[in-house]
Amino acid sequence: MKERLSFVIAAGLAVAGAHAQDGYPISTDRPSFSDGTGIVPMGRWQIESGFTFTKVDKSEFKTFGEFLLRYPLHERVELRLSNLSYGRANVAGGGGSGWLDPVVGVKYRFQTGVTGKTPDLAVIAQTSLPMGDRDFRTDAHQPTLKFAGYYQADADDGFGWNVVWSRLGSDPSDFDQWAFGGYWSRTVNAKTGAFAEIYHLTPVSNGGADATYADFGVVYLLDKATQVDFRVGSGFDQKRDGWFVGAGIGFRF
Repeated sequence: MKERLSFVIAAGLAVAGAHAQDGYPISTDRPSFSDGTGIVPMGRWQIESGFTFTKVDKSEFKTFGEFLLRYPLHERVELRLSNLSYGRANVAGGGGSGWLDPVVGVKYRFQTGVTGKTPDLAVIAQTSLPMGDRDFRTDAHQPTLKFAGYYQADADDGFGWNVVWSRLGSDPSDFDQWAFGGYWSRTVNAKTGAFAEIYHLTPVSNGGADATYADFGVVYLLDKATQVDFRVGSGFDQKRDGWFVGAGIGFRF
């Protein structure tokens, strides 16, 4: 996860010799809600992927792929193509399946932190593209701005946060959503990390209620360029907001 942890599930991409083994271990924006401040090193690119199962009362939702492609344009700037996912919903009275709207954006890290002194700070600007299948498409661009911070307290413990604004839905039912998230990450050993996170959405839907979620998980480095993750989480109002479980993998090339 963030800065010291990260990762996702992407079958079929095991091209061993192509992985970038030099430099620091891979850092991904998976698997938590909050995005990190890290930028993929120049001369490399990164792919992250995964699967999530969500249960809300009697309804079930699955997303497959969850691809995030990251390519550096500068040592402080990266191009991002995300939400490349196939979704399947089973709800009372029906369901649906298809591709979700992809999201394109950039991340800019404007401050590099110093352990125990100052945090990393970054901003992410992105928007969805109304190109998904009918069951999951929103017929409008949905812009998002994220302010991300990460403070490495010492060799083992770090703390991160996100403040997020999104314009969701489409005219005339579009609305502003704010999200606030914070997480703690812990380096267990040279290959294993753990994290815990809490985040709040206000509102979840147009005219709907707010919701708060918590999740925790682990990440494991297979090598410096390959990391896997597992997470589980729940809404505080489980009957209304449900629970979820997911796993994934990330590769740096």
